[in-house]
Amino acid sequence: MKKALLFVLAIAAVLSVCSTVLAADLPTINFWTTGSQNVQDVFAEVIKAYNAKEDRAANVELQFILSGTGETSMRSRYIAAYKAGNSTDFDILGENGMGFLQIVQEAEQEGIENPEGIFVDLDFSKIPNLENVKMVPCIYPEKLVPYRGTTVVFDYDSAFVPEPPQTWDELVEWMKANPGRFVYNDPDTGGAGSSFVTAAIYRMIDDPDAFKNASDPKYQEMWDAGFEWLAEIHPYIYSSGGHVQYAVKNQGSLDLLGQGEVWMTPAWADGTLTALENKTLPETVKMYQLSDLSLTGSDVDMAVCATSQHVDEAYDFLNFVISPEAQQIFVEVMKAVPVIDTSLLEQTASVEAVSLLNPADFNIVSTGANDALLKERWAEEIATLN
Repeated sequence: MKKALLFVLAIAAVLSVCSTVLAADLPTINFWTTGSQNVQDVFAEVIKAYNAKEDRAANVELQFILSGTGETSMRSRYIAAYKAGNSTDFDILGENGMGFLQIVQEAEQEGIENPEGIFVDLDFSKIPNLENVKMVPCIYPEKLVPYRGTTVVFDYDSAFVPEPPQTWDELVEWMKANPGRFVYNDPDTGGAGSSFVTAAIYRMIDDPDAFKNASDPKYQEMWDAGFEWLAEIHPYIYSSGGHVQYAVKNQGSLDLLGQGEVWMTPAWADGTLTALENKTLPETVKMYQLSDLSLTGSDVDMAVCATSQHVDEAYDFLNFVISPEAQQIFVEVMKAVPVIDTSLLEQTASVEAVSLLNPADFNIVSTGANDALLKERWAEEIATLN
């Protein structure tokens, strides 16, 4: 018996060594992304699951830059690496559609002759799981693979608002009837407030393609009506000490909602679901969209860098990220909206919670360079109304 046990242990040791050697023989590819802490957390789990696969094509390492500490740095670092022409540190980038547009625009400003060429035109036949993906990237569809959906919704506390407003006009009437019970965050401090401001302004533009082509500079001359509307609702926004106060960051709005200071606010769907799970929001908080125009969302995508020396291996990782196994991780860890049908996932409480949000229906908008100008004008004309 002792000899048999020693034999089994010897075989296990040999297999372990072989496995280590095989792993060492695989190329290492770097996945770069940015965002909040939950983005780092979820990709740590996804990459852990991928690197545990025996049939993987590579070992993946996460290169993460925390939002607010260097998003521009990631763009600039990749563009510098591309211009240098000798970097192998960049293989895959993860960003939202607007982020990829900004990278290409910065590449153009840096004098790169073919700025869109900094990302690979993908061979989708090498990404078989793409057939299950329901979301289409808002830009560069030949280069991007969506891996999660994200959207801003209206959160409301049903304990105080049993019948929430259903249209934008009804929303204004509700604000006037409930002064101080609505808030949105400063758009320069978080995407929820930015989504609200963008939707409020672009819905007032008399052009059916305004949302589709929101980055076109011509729309800057058509923002006046939207800013007048934002000025109109200003007196009915949450106030403290006798002064209107716009929340700071997405979390600031959720904090006010959780404390009962406000009864309604725009918020990210994943942030809302996480707060409900963590009980920092009361269970009476619900989320929905207005019937005549939803708040904006975003496709969050992956692209293969033209600097990569391991493009074929990168396809294998992209394919894994949109697999049911990885999509389940995105839902469970960060309450992300999966890009595949939820029927392909294990029906957990988290999956049931996000199943009400269909990424195919998201109002995806890319304002591009207009984004910074819109926020600057808001800061000058709305934030100063006090």
